[in-house]
Amino acid sequence: MDLLQEHIHDVNGYVRAKALQIWHNIVVLGGLPVSRQSKLAALLVGNLGAMMDVSASARKNACKTLTAMILQCPAAKLTTNELQQVVNKETKRLESLEELLIRHKTVSKRKTKLGTLDENETATKDDNNDDNNNGTNTQKSLAKKKKSKRRNSKESIAASEDSGRKRLFRRRGRRSIDSEDEEQATDDDDEEEEDEEEKSDDEVDIDNSNDANVTLCPTAELDAAAALEAAIHSAAAVAAGSVNNLSTENNCIGIRGGNDLMIESSPLRSASVAQTQLTADVIRQRACVAYLLETSSFILHIQTAIKDFQSMLSSKTISDVIEAIEFFVIAKQAGVKGLENGIRLLLTLIWSQEETIKKAVIEACQKLYLQPDSEEHFKSDGTLTVEGADLVATNLSNFIRDSEIGDLVSMERIIQQLIASNHFDSTLIDHLWQRFIQSASRTDKDSSDDAKSMLLIIKMIVKSGAKEINRHLDTLIRHGLEPLDSSCPIDLERVKFTCEVLGRMVPSTKSDKSGDKSSLLKPFRLPTNHVLFTRLKTILISTVSQSNQVLWVPMMEQAISIIYDLAEAPDSIMCYLLRSTAEKLMQFKSVLPNPVNSNETAVDNNQILDKLVQSDDDNDEQENVPPSSQMKSDPDVTSSLISVNVPAFLLSRFLALIGHITLKQLVFMESAVLTELKRRALIQEDRDSKRKSKSRKNIRQSRMSMMENSVNVSSGITTGQPNVDEESGLVGVAADDTEADYIRHICDHELLKSPDLVLNPLLNFVTYVCSHPSRFADETVQASASLGLAKMMLVNAEVCEPRLQLLFTMAERSQSEIVRANLIVALGDLCRRFPNLIEPWTPNLYARLRDTSAKVRTNALNTLSHLILNDMVKVKGQISEMTVCLVDEIDRLNILARRFFHELSQKGNSLYNVVPDIISRLSDPNIGVSEEHFRSIMEFLIPLIVKERLCETLVEKLCARFRTTTLERQWRDLAFCLNAMPFSDRMMRVLYENLPAFADKLCVQEVYAAFDSIILNVKKLIKPDNMARLEEFETKVKEMFFVSVNIYCSKLME
Repeated sequence: MDLLQEHIHDVNGYVRAKALQIWHNIVVLGGLPVSRQSKLAALLVGNLGAMMDVSASARKNACKTLTAMILQCPAAKLTTNELQQVVNKETKRLESLEELLIRHKTVSKRKTKLGTLDENETATKDDNNDDNNNGTNTQKSLAKKKKSKRRNSKESIAASEDSGRKRLFRRRGRRSIDSEDEEQATDDDDEEEEDEEEKSDDEVDIDNSNDANVTLCPTAELDAAAALEAAIHSAAAVAAGSVNNLSTENNCIGIRGGNDLMIESSPLRSASVAQTQLTADVIRQRACVAYLLETSSFILHIQTAIKDFQSMLSSKTISDVIEAIEFFVIAKQAGVKGLENGIRLLLTLIWSQEETIKKAVIEACQKLYLQPDSEEHFKSDGTLTVEGADLVATNLSNFIRDSEIGDLVSMERIIQQLIASNHFDSTLIDHLWQRFIQSASRTDKDSSDDAKSMLLIIKMIVKSGAKEINRHLDTLIRHGLEPLDSSCPIDLERVKFTCEVLGRMVPSTKSDKSGDKSSLLKPFRLPTNHVLFTRLKTILISTVSQSNQVLWVPMMEQAISIIYDLAEAPDSIMCYLLRSTAEKLMQFKSVLPNPVNSNETAVDNNQILDKLVQSDDDNDEQENVPPSSQMKSDPDVTSSLISVNVPAFLLSRFLALIGHITLKQLVFMESAVLTELKRRALIQEDRDSKRKSKSRKNIRQSRMSMMENSVNVSSGITTGQPNVDEESGLVGVAADDTEADYIRHICDHELLKSPDLVLNPLLNFVTYVCSHPSRFADETVQASASLGLAKMMLVNAEVCEPRLQLLFTMAERSQSEIVRANLIVALGDLCRRFPNLIEPWTPNLYARLRDTSAKVRTNALNTLSHLILNDMVKVKGQISEMTVCLVDEIDRLNILARRFFHELSQKGNSLYNVVPDIISRLSDPNIGVSEEHFRSIMEFLIPLIVKERLCETLVEKLCARFRTTTLERQWRDLAFCLNAMPFSDRMMRVLYENLPAFADKLCVQEVYAAFDSIILNVKKLIKPDNMARLEEFETKVKEMFFVSVNIYCSKLME
């Protein structure tokens, strides 16, 4: 085995792979000695282990070997701390046994000494009557008997140890490799005790002198392995905090059978038998401690292996990723601890481009969460039984509770893949609904958490469509939106998850097969007075003033989305919500007598409500009224609201409600209303085409007439003027854009700008709160106001442009990192909608990459990466600010920045075009980075440019830049960049031609060293035909170096 172990480091990769394959077979067959566990694991893990071998086959066999070792180790399910507790416990037990043995030996010696004195007196009297020859023969006979007993005792002990070892092999199902250690066991434990009764104290001392050999003895290891099962149970008790404190002073528990050896209270047993049994227990306990120490060392190697497998999940080699996935699956099933981060990383691989990896991830998740281990949980047709479905639901529930949002997104993608391939059990879907109903019907916390977990799982598997809504709507309302009784407070998190499930059920808009036209089918909508909307309104209004409901804002956002997706007239519901929330605000007018501004007079409650939202009693008769025209108010509402002093949490919720309603109203207008207008126009066109009685021009006029009847045009849009497109023959295109232009007109001129609509004064109110951070200093108020303002600015450019200065000022100077981080994301959305307006402010976006908050920098990097990669922002020299993230102290920023530049390098010449500007900016001492950071950045960026033609041009540009730079730091940076490039013959030709550009800069030692390194590297790869020219260039570089050094020294002397 030593020779086989040495071959793991063989110079030949094939030999290493074969050696590891043999080790894997040994482990699988159960033939690995315990004493070699940690030694072999040490050769597999770590930076120098076989798992990091350059040979892919060697890495694969190393991973398989370590995975098999975990299955063979019964203590792998314990953590290092838990196992250390077991080691400490067994060590204390050993110390107690040794102390008891020493005490027993002392008592035996005393008794033996007294017995010897009495025997000597008797023998003296008898010797006077016996002949000397007879005495001599008697002593010889006694000596022979004593020697025979010692030999029989040793044979009995050896036979007992072999018998115990064979019992252990049968129990663990393992085979010993060292066959010479196995012997036939002929005596049982009772015979051993009888044979050992006459064992003397000298023999006990000899046994104690061989203690060092016990830990290395195969028999001792096997005895300890037999005892480990009991130790594992003890570790589980220690981990659960319910370990029994055993008194080691009164009794000692045998490690194999757990028998109490009551030395002091066993008068029926002879002292010799008790001492022999105690000695055997000490030997076995020492072996147990030695085994546990060996296992503890192996567990430490397992923890290192987990980190290695995590890094292998990100490997570019598919086989490495597959082996890592298999390890995490087997280790999870074996109960190994500390796998959480690895499994999270495993789930993200579902987004990989490799089908093999995606398939392996799906199979891994099926084994871990979606398939019971026992066959008894499956029916004859292969579907799950009720018990099996409940077990899978429990697994998924536990996963949901311990997961982050990214894990849930990955798991959802995996489940959707299984559903698409018909590999998701339909029985499980029905059981999830039943379990949700059962858990939601209970009031305890565990059942409540389980109900929310079931909702999240149902959200992953539910399908969109009217049938799904009709089938499950009553269940969701009854168990998701209503409390069990009046004494139980409503769980807003459950309400939020219920709304998310309903959002997944909303039917998607289908397109006509003939083109991009909307479907002629009427969209699925529920009446405005439906119990769903009544319940949501009640929840929103009743909990808005409860400060302990911290999830009100995210719940509100989901509820508003559902109302806009399913209600026939969501505008009227929104007016009611705004009016009712304003009433809640006004209730604090009398409670808090000090207004925000003492110079302003508080307005009467009824007066404010009348100004905020006018009555909307005629909603049933306003089917053809535009949604925005149902929200009417007075511009004086701004000053009225400002004059009321309310709690910060309530004001922040009101601001969040305003912003989200505005955003959803915009989406509603541009999607649902526009789709409905097109649907009605298509119906009219179909009717006209069937009659064949109208011309194309009349059709367009009829579409405009129908739209005017469907929507109340309050702004006097002129439609009677002839369109130039008609004269150009583009009537069809203009007709398709008519509805979109009309919706755009409403958003631009009415939704926020019309003084008759409620959102206009609310826009002024939100702007006022953002403009006075000293008056509204609460962080939550500022966060809600800034996000609300950004959402309202999305409506049209005329609202956005005059408020951009305010928004960027808050993103830069706000004291709250939450406000700054949120605004960066909001500004990214504004940039996507109004790129021309945001373009002059692009430097301000890049400036957030140097924010003191890591959260702000992360959001800024993500936002800019998305904008640049989607061609929404032009790549300019300011991108150098993003390169600073490559050396950021936050690891997540480093990873995100590397991923961005790697993707940017795949987009044509985008990276090449900005590298010279990046080098120029970063090497500037005033605005750049340190020289060490500059080199780290360039070592990553330069190799990303792989096209030889681009590399040649870049070399030429860098050489030319030597002429325009004046600082030694800049010369060193340019030389370093050249040295970081892989030079070819053509690139060297460019370097030859530009020698005069950097000749006078060679006086700087670092510059000369860089060019010398370039020459040395090129010599290794250059063709013999070009060697002469390279040597000539090397000679010139050296000459220029000495000349420039002399000139530099002479200048210093002057």
